[in-house]
Amino acid sequence: EVPSIDLGTVTFKQAKKILEAKGLRVVSDSMAKDDDIVMSMSEEAGSKVEKGKAITLITRPSLGSSSDSY
Repeated sequence: EVPSIDLGTVTFKQAKKILEAKGLRVVSDSMAKDDDIVMSMSEEAGSKVEKGKAITLITRPSLGSSSDSY
């Protein structure tokens, strides 16, 4: 079962740890950095999935990211 993740606040690193603890594989939509914020994932929380299933995380850079153009 896909665990609930606090989308919009949890980092890629945190989400990956949570999902991998449930036996799921994590892939990102791009070259996600550990501190990028997870905005959505390919499976809904509570979905029944097989162990080892790949879950895609869609991320955005965190506000503290050095790649910001401010």
